[in-house]
Amino acid sequence: MNEQKRDAYLTGIIEGKESLEIPICDDSSTRIGTMRPLTKKHIQDSDIAEKLTDWRNRYRECFLTQFVATPERTRHWLKTIAFSESNRLLFLIYSGDLLIGHYGFRDLSGDSVLADNLLRGERAGHPMLMKYAVLALVKWLFDAMQVNEVYGYIFADNAMGLKLNRDVGFVSTDRLPLQKQVDGDDITWIIGKAGEQSPDDRYYQKVVIRRGTPLA
Repeated sequence: MNEQKRDAYLTGIIEGKESLEIPICDDSSTRIGTMRPLTKKHIQDSDIAEKLTDWRNRYRECFLTQFVATPERTRHWLKTIAFSESNRLLFLIYSGDLLIGHYGFRDLSGDSVLADNLLRGERAGHPMLMKYAVLALVKWLFDAMQVNEVYGYIFADNAMGLKLNRDVGFVSTDRLPLQKQVDGDDITWIIGKAGEQSPDDRYYQKVVIRRGTPLA
C-alpha cells in the first residue's frame, strides 16, 4: 500500500466510510478483546467522551500535558487534533462489550510510526489484555501499514510500562530529559535532547521494535 492509498484508507476510517476491527488474541489464539478505531461519529457520543475524560483525569500523571479535562475539552481535542491528520488513529479497546482502554499511533511515515496513548481505564477483562493489545496493533502496523519500525516513549520511572514493552519485543534506545513547566494548575513536560540532563530528574525512555523482531 503506497502512502497515498494509506492516507485515503485512514481518512476513510476516521470519516466512517471504511470499517476496521482488530482482534486481540492471547498466546493460544483465543480472542480476548477487540480494538475499534475512534471515528468522527464518536464526537457526539457522550458515554465515550465521559469515559475518555474520566481516564484523562484519573491518570493525568501518565501524560506529558497534565490538566483538568472536561467532556467539552475532550470533544475539542477530537475535532482539532485526533482527527486533524490522516497519519494517526486512536483505538478503543474492548473486552466483550465493555470499553476497557485505548491505544493508538501517530506520525505515521513511509517507514516508521509512533505508537502511543496506551491506557487501561478499567480493570475488568483479561489481566494481560493491554500486552496483547500492543501485540495486535504492532502486528497490524507491520502487516497493513507496512512500516519497518514502531517506536514509543515511556516515562523512565514507569517500570510496569517498560516491562510490558520489553515483553512484547521493544528495546530501549534513547533516554530523553524532561523539563517541567507549570502554568496555574496545568503542567507540561518539555522533551529535551538525548545525553542532556533533566533539571527535574525526570526522563522519557524511547523504545523501538523493528520488522522481523520475534513478537512475544
